[in-house]
Amino acid sequence: MRRMSWVVATVAGALLLSTPPLALAQQGTGSAASSNATSLSPAEVVRKIEAAGYRDVRDVEYDNGHWEAEAIDKNGRRVDLRIDPSTGAVVLDED
Repeated sequence: MRRMSWVVATVAGALLLSTPPLALAQQGTGSAASSNATSLSPAEVVRKIEAAGYRDVRDVEYDNGHWEAEAIDKNGRRVDLRIDPSTGAVVLDED
């Protein structure tokens, strides 16, 4: 009977220790997990932004379903950009 209790306790402890990492791996957290759901990598986003005529691209991050970045536009103004996550097209350009 004691041996049975020890086996049950060991198995239950192992399950408890392995459950949180499995749950986190399935849920994903933060921008890294979100960016994995898109078809473009940060480097690809930078290339698309530069191809659209922007330069000095900085602070590229995935947030709330789209890419965001700062860059300098063709008029030399520092602008905040919102980028489509699948095409890389700039959908919003604000100073």
